[in-house]
Amino acid sequence: MTEEEKKARKKKIIFGCFIAFIILFGSVSILCFLKSYDYDLSKVFGQGTEKVQGEEETTTKPVEMEGSATILLTGSSTNKDELYFVALIKADLDNMQVSVCCLPTSAIARVGNVSATLEENFKTGGAKQLVQAANQYTGVKIDRYVAVGEKNFKKATRYLGNYSLTLDEKITYNGGDFSLNLVKGKQTLTGDKLMHYIRYQEKQGGEYLDAQARIICDMIDQMVCERNIDEGEELFNQLINIVDSDISIVDYTKSSPYIQGYAGSEKRQSSVSAEISDFKE
Repeated sequence: MTEEEKKARKKKIIFGCFIAFIILFGSVSILCFLKSYDYDLSKVFGQGTEKVQGEEETTTKPVEMEGSATILLTGSSTNKDELYFVALIKADLDNMQVSVCCLPTSAIARVGNVSATLEENFKTGGAKQLVQAANQYTGVKIDRYVAVGEKNFKKATRYLGNYSLTLDEKITYNGGDFSLNLVKGKQTLTGDKLMHYIRYQEKQGGEYLDAQARIICDMIDQMVCERNIDEGEELFNQLINIVDSDISIVDYTKSSPYIQGYAGSEKRQSSVSAEISDFKE
């Protein structure tokens, strides 16, 4: 791999990490991290200076928005004995779009010498083994992962604000493990209802994986917004430790210019549900 290819891949991973982080935490957390450590944002944004009539004027050079990365996002029960959803999320800066593909938790994958479902791999070896299983099942290279339990998913949603939803028909569901009652029309869902709404799709059968993917697309489009960049510092401290992830602090800090570039871009497109084949380069 050439030096240029290494740099390109690093850029892909950085932006992919941002997208996984934004789904659960909101872009404000990264900027709050920079601020809390007195980080010089001009170093991130590559600012240049220009003197005008004796005064120093600072201009910001925009980052080059290109590359892509794939993140594995999973939601599970709080004690990790049940896997609710598994999603591949591709952040594509070249097209300024995010694609989401949800995988069946019952899909069989071989890790080492053992064949097991994605859920069984998660129970046995946690998110790291699930990444291996998902990679084997799909053939897609996964750059980073984020796994969150139901209790902390609810916390994250509460901290960030509720999820907006418009339904053509009301939903009334009462199962053995959860119930869901939603009215017709526009409404907001708290974290527990949002997780139940995602789980409810599987109970309906049919194209439930596509339905789950579209919900996650909506989450991304609602949470990746300029207003979240300006929120307070408290979010970072509340949210940083409530998930299992291999996204590092370095990933966070380097994502900042991509957050602003993506959130504020006029070229940004709505997130879309996709097929596994769309994730293969």
